[in-house]
Amino acid sequence: MAYRITHVRKDKEDDIIAVKLYGGVVETVPQVVGYIERGLEYYVQEVTPPADVHVVTLPSGRKYIRTDADRYSRNNLDNLPLF
Repeated sequence: MAYRITHVRKDKEDDIIAVKLYGGVVETVPQVVGYIERGLEYYVQEVTPPADVHVVTLPSGRKYIRTDADRYSRNNLDNLPLF
């Protein structure tokens, strides 16, 4: 089963710190990172086709989430509505 991310929450630096899933469940980015690393799947679908969400690890070791690049900027996590 894959989970659809519909909204994001950002901090003062404009970094995504939490997501809202279809159905209203809220998860923090560290939770989503952990779930993806354990095999769960997340995606964004503001337009078709959906864009998969993946974990990215910076050289510092910090992990964050981002969508696969596609032709549709509306499928980017940064462009989702805020909650």
